[in-house]
Amino acid sequence: MFPVFFYFAFVRGEILKTHIQNLVKGDSKARIHALKCIESEGFVASVGNAAQRDERVIPAVVGALVEDKNPEVRSEAQATLVRLGSRTDNRSVFHRVIRDELKLHDEYDASAVNEVLQRIGPDPLEMD
Repeated sequence: MFPVFFYFAFVRGEILKTHIQNLVKGDSKARIHALKCIESEGFVASVGNAAQRDERVIPAVVGALVEDKNPEVRSEAQATLVRLGSRTDNRSVFHRVIRDELKLHDEYDASAVNEVLQRIGPDPLEMD
């Protein structure tokens, strides 16, 4: 039973890695598929804090949000970020990861990102 758990954890990690690659390097169709798979396969529920720890999922979703001009991709990316943000225990880390990712992009739609940040709530460190 013990090795089976690790096998499934490994396979799940590989699937997530593939979805992240599609978010980063894929076209609009691949990005939509990856975002929907992250949602439907329960990665949002299970990856909440892990996403902040290894900082792979959130930057990939933010990249899809700001790089892709397809409204369906942007809508899916916003919804995924809101779900990730609402499940996190540490909103400060979530906000920091998003801000760090945005520094890598020259031009982006600030309103789309601001809407996500408003929906998940303010950064507790900035409230003091």
